[in-house]
Amino acid sequence: GGGGWTAGDSGGARACCQMKLFNARCGNVVFPVQPLVPGSAASVGLEQHCLSVNVHANEALDTRTRLLLSPVCVVLCVALALVASGSAALLASGSAELATIATATLVALFITRPDQAPPRRQITFSVERLDIGAAAVPVALAIPENPRWVGRWRLDFSCSDNCEPILAAVGVPYMIRKIANSIRAGCVISVCATHLKIVHKSLIPVEDRIPVDGSWLTKPMPPGGRMKGEFRVRLTKASGTELQMYTVLPEGDLREKYLVH
Repeated sequence: GGGGWTAGDSGGARACCQMKLFNARCGNVVFPVQPLVPGSAASVGLEQHCLSVNVHANEALDTRTRLLLSPVCVVLCVALALVASGSAALLASGSAELATIATATLVALFITRPDQAPPRRQITFSVERLDIGAAAVPVALAIPENPRWVGRWRLDFSCSDNCEPILAAVGVPYMIRKIANSIRAGCVISVCATHLKIVHKSLIPVEDRIPVDGSWLTKPMPPGGRMKGEFRVRLTKASGTELQMYTVLPEGDLREKYLVH
C-alpha cells in the first residue's frame, strides 16, 4: 500500500459561541464554545473551548414610552381636530352634553396604547482569548492488531496535500517552507500499549510519542517560526487503515490524516 499525508479541511465555521451579555456585570466573563454539528469529526476537541470576554460597560438606555407615529395616528389627529371644531359648534348651540360625549369618545380613540419599547442596554466588551481546557474524560482508542499504517513511510506528493500552506500558517519563513516542501520527507510509525510513536524524517528529525488513551501531548513550538509557546496534539481515530490526529496551535488548529490504501 501507499501512504498519504493530508491535512484536514479547516475552511468554514465549525463552532459558535452564544454570549449572553444583557445582564452581565463588568469584568471577565467566560462562555462555552459549542460545535455546529455535535458528534461530527469536525467537532472533536471543541467541547473543551471557552471564549473569555471582558465587559467594560453595561448601561441601560432610555426606555420611555412613545406614541405610535404611524399614518393611522396622523389620520386620528386630523379627525380629532375636525370633531373638536364640531364639538365647539355644538357647545355654542347649547348641546353641551352631546359635545362632551363626542369629544371624550374621540379622545379615547386617539389615545392609542403607547409603544412599550423593549428594554435596551448598551454593552461595551472585548474578546480577550480562546481558552482550551483539558478534556474531562479522555477517550481511549482501541488500536487494532497489526494496523497497516505501522512501518516506514516516504511522502508521496501525488496523494498528499501541499504542506507549504500549513508551514506558512504556523509562521515558518518563506525559504524554509520552499526547502521543506521540496524534500521527500518520510516517517517511521510504531505503536505500543501506551503510546503511538512517530519519527518525522525531514530537515530536522522530530519524534512524537502520543498517548493512545486520548490524552494530550504538549510540546513547545519549533524555533524559527512566528508562533511562540506550546502546541498540543492527540489521537482522534485509529483504524486498521487510517490514523487521525488533532493539533491545537497557539493560533488555530490542524487535523492530520494518515491513510493507507
